[in-house]
Amino acid sequence: MNFDLAAVAKSRAVILVEGMSDQAALEALAGRRGRPLGAQGISIVPMGGATSIGPFVDMLGPHGLDVRLAGLCDAAEEGYFRRALEGAGLGSALSRADMEALGFYVCTADL
Repeated sequence: MNFDLAAVAKSRAVILVEGMSDQAALEALAGRRGRPLGAQGISIVPMGGATSIGPFVDMLGPHGLDVRLAGLCDAAEEGYFRRALEGAGLGSALSRADMEALGFYVCTADL
């Protein structure tokens, strides 16, 4: 896990993304929209792949640092995100709409 845990722990929200290119895309979009995420207390954390989400949810979510979490994944990786959210006690048999209500979105087109 290659990110600044101390900075993330101070965030009011963390957006979990699969990789660094996803992080760059979100940062560019936020910049174009005039949304300074860091100044708003929002961190974007690339996980090194969707299969890594479990430890991130455990560390940052309700049973860890209890930081508000959100996330993005590609459609092919939706199951990994669903299982991690369910494993963290954030619901069971989560539908895509349930995941969106938690702040986790599935991208049908690869970022």
